[in-house]
Amino acid sequence: MMEANKTQVTQFVLTGLTDHPGMQVPLFLAFLVIYLTTMVGNLGLIFLIWKDPHLHTPMYLFLGSLAFADACSSSSVTPRMFVSILDKSQMISLFECMAQYYFFGSSATTECFLLVVMAYDRYAAICNPLLYPVVMSNRLCTWLISVSYAIGFLHPVIHVGLLFRLTFCRSNIIPHFYCEILSLYTISCTDPSLNALVIFIFAACIQAFTFTTIMVSYTRVLFAILKKKPEKGRSRAFSTCSAHLLSVSLFYGTLFFMSFSSMAEENKTQVTEFVLMGLTDLPGLQVPLFLVFLVIYLTTMVGNLGLVALIWKDTHLHNPMYLFLGSLAFADACTSSSVTPRMLVNFLSKNHAISLSDCLAQFYIFGSSATTECFLLVVMACDRYVAICNPLLYPVMMSNNLCTQFIGVSYFIGFLHSAIHVGLLFRLTFCRSNEIHCFYCEIIQLFKISCTDPTVNTLLVLVFSAFVQVFTFTTIMVSYTRVLFAILKKKSEKGRSRAFSTCSAHLLSVSLFYGTLFFMYVRPGSGYTEDHDKIYSLFYTIIIPLLNPFIYSLRNKEVIGALRRIMKK
Repeated sequence: MMEANKTQVTQFVLTGLTDHPGMQVPLFLAFLVIYLTTMVGNLGLIFLIWKDPHLHTPMYLFLGSLAFADACSSSSVTPRMFVSILDKSQMISLFECMAQYYFFGSSATTECFLLVVMAYDRYAAICNPLLYPVVMSNRLCTWLISVSYAIGFLHPVIHVGLLFRLTFCRSNIIPHFYCEILSLYTISCTDPSLNALVIFIFAACIQAFTFTTIMVSYTRVLFAILKKKPEKGRSRAFSTCSAHLLSVSLFYGTLFFMSFSSMAEENKTQVTEFVLMGLTDLPGLQVPLFLVFLVIYLTTMVGNLGLVALIWKDTHLHNPMYLFLGSLAFADACTSSSVTPRMLVNFLSKNHAISLSDCLAQFYIFGSSATTECFLLVVMACDRYVAICNPLLYPVMMSNNLCTQFIGVSYFIGFLHSAIHVGLLFRLTFCRSNEIHCFYCEIIQLFKISCTDPTVNTLLVLVFSAFVQVFTFTTIMVSYTRVLFAILKKKSEKGRSRAFSTCSAHLLSVSLFYGTLFFMYVRPGSGYTEDHDKIYSLFYTIIIPLLNPFIYSLRNKEVIGALRRIMKK
């Protein structure tokens, strides 16, 4: 890779914070005070923890490690900034630039994982105080810190290694006060798309994983604190967490902005509005189609939201199966609402324009709902497996706490999956056609009208969609295969019939859902006409959310019984 980087530019110019001559000395003095305070504060804290045996506990061991990472992060940037402020040349070599980014990147990544470890430490201390000395042993603490630093050191190696594939032959001016990697991409003569894609994926995965883990830990800590009866105990527990939560908020708020805002700014697209071509351009069909889909949409919302309300109101339906069914109904309502209202407006309006932000929002809500539905169907299949194959252990295995976690994880994966594809859309530009040959902002249609090569986006949509669908569909099939064998072993004909009836609705829903989904996303360029694509999209986005509440309710005696009880009241 070194050989390939035959770059003409071997030195860069850091433009710094400002080029105003009168500001250089005041800035130097201000940042000198900040840097000295940072080093005294962090290194002083490390020394204090090391010297005082009362602070030789897991919490302060992690705090000392975080202080060291902060000291490294500051030292990787601030001394060079001092030199640039006082030196008129402001030059930095390619090697120094990469070294600076490496140390900064490794410190930032290490800090992400140390904040996770500290959140877990607070969870163990508050939720399991009696087991805390055993759970958070010195050996485990040392191992967690070592792993955090190892990941931190390894992560920037990938990005620094990929920098060697870039050449710098024109401008050598970095519009920043340190060697920020995205600024290097903007002055590269080589196409940095691969580098930008890799850094986006790694940054998104690390930040999403660590931030979610921290939030899950503190959510459980919050519930544990609220259960504490003494007011003093609550106050003490809150005080031990507040400082860490403030640090997390500052760290991740800045980190999310750093990682993703630059990608949005790069998308200086000439086309800011798209035109949805809809189902048909025949004027005589617009009003009839509007009426048909208005009835379908209202029926869908009444069916799904009515089912959610029924499950919430009737205590007889407060069990795992109906908790999952209510979550599925809500996802269906979101899927339909992300597409149908816009389509209804377009039937009656001559202006079919939709802004870029509205388009991305529509796809995000639709995509997150669809992915969530995939994983909810998996959870429902597992629920039926446990209920039929292990009926005696069912109340213990499928506890309310576990069910809530399953639903939370399903929705989180849905939100994260769509976020990746929406984030990558910012690398595309739209400068020619603005016509989307669909009735909603379908992502494959956006790729077709992009001026930028969408191969990377298409590949990732294919890979992620194929993985999600194959994994979830296989899990469902394995669960129901085992359920089938368990049913066939039952001696009672009545028991078999009841077991089959509880599974038939779910299997029908799975068949409709995955049959359409495989056609829509696993084979995006397989030669189908646009009319075929519209039919598949229509069936999936509008028809399936309409059918699901009726599939699960019409032959379900418990749901019908609950409806009758509510109506009698």
